[in-house]
Amino acid sequence: MTKTSLLTFAATFLLLTAANAQVIKNGDFSAGHTYWEGAGKVQLFDSNQKLVEEKTGSLLPPVHNPQEPAEKKEPGTPELQITLNRMVVQESKTRLNFPASHKGRVKFTVVLKTSDDFARNGKAPGFTPNLNWNAGGWYIWSSLVHPEVDFCIRVDADTHYYLPRNLNVGGGWQTLSGTFDSLGGSPSKVLNLVTAAGTGTLWIKSVVVEAL
Repeated sequence: MTKTSLLTFAATFLLLTAANAQVIKNGDFSAGHTYWEGAGKVQLFDSNQKLVEEKTGSLLPPVHNPQEPAEKKEPGTPELQITLNRMVVQESKTRLNFPASHKGRVKFTVVLKTSDDFARNGKAPGFTPNLNWNAGGWYIWSSLVHPEVDFCIRVDADTHYYLPRNLNVGGGWQTLSGTFDSLGGSPSKVLNLVTAAGTGTLWIKSVVVEAL
C-alpha cells in the first residue's frame, strides 16, 4: 500500500469513527444511566460477575473515611442490569443522532447475557397477540408492537424498525446484530432495547450503532 493510500485510508477511518461517535452516547454505560431512560440500572461487576458497585452517573467520587484503610477492589465493568417482570415487557431507550448527510445502511450490535433462570412468559399480556414474526429477521411496521421474543431492538423514526431476537440462556456473553438498509425520518431517532416479560435477569454490556 502506498503512502497516499495509507493516508486516504486513515482519513476515511477517522471520518467514519467521528460520525459513528455522534450516533449514540454512552453505549458502554461508562457514564452510568446518563442518556438512557426506562428499565434497568447500571452497576459495576468484576470478572466473576460479582457486584462491585452501582454506577449512578455522578461525577463526584465516593465518600471515604480517611481513618479507615481503603478497600482494594477489582476495577468493575459497567453493565445495564434488567430484572424481568413476569407480566410486563420492559424498554430501555436512548436517542440516536445521525449525521444529516447519512442516508445509508445502519448496523446495530448489542452484547449481552442472561441468568440461568431466564425464561420468557409467552402468556404475558405485554406481547402483541397474533403477531407471527420470526426471531432473527427484521421488520418495518407502522404500528408499535411487542413481538413474542426474548429481546428486540427497535428504532422509532418515521415508522418503527424491528430486530426481534431469541437468546441463549445462561453461559457467557453473546452478540446480537442486525442491519437496516436505511432509516427514514429526521436525523434524530430513538433506540429501544426491549426485554421480554418473564423471569430472570439480563445484563447488557455494550450497544454499538454504526452509520455505514
